[in-house]
Amino acid sequence: MILIIGYTIGVLVRKQTLIEGEKMTDLNKNDQKPNKEDMQNWKSRFQELLGVCQEEIKKTTKIGKKMLNATTANTKLNATYEEIGRLAVKQMESNLLTWENSTVKELVQKVKDLEKELNEFEKDVQDIKNS
Repeated sequence: MILIIGYTIGVLVRKQTLIEGEKMTDLNKNDQKPNKEDMQNWKSRFQELLGVCQEEIKKTTKIGKKMLNATTANTKLNATYEEIGRLAVKQMESNLLTWENSTVKELVQKVKDLEKELNEFEKDVQDIKNS
């Protein structure tokens, strides 16, 4: 989030520098002190730049909040799919659910193989702890 805000401010400052660059360069070339009007214009432009930055930060914050909510919803969705899958596998193992689909059968077998592999890893870890 901070990177997005920093990037946004950087873009805005570069835009303002390009717009006002010629005027500032002219002042520096002549080594003249800015008069009251120049200072007032500079303050006005600076205030405008701060206002634009503030608006961009507000937008970025809103986007960040929406993205955080979307991530939360996506996590809940994935957890729900996982819960449905676990329930379906249990129901199929107890013959309460039959699903004649080769892809489903392959996935169920893959689940069983992975569970067996995880159990073997756990057994190996326990053996190492107890040795």
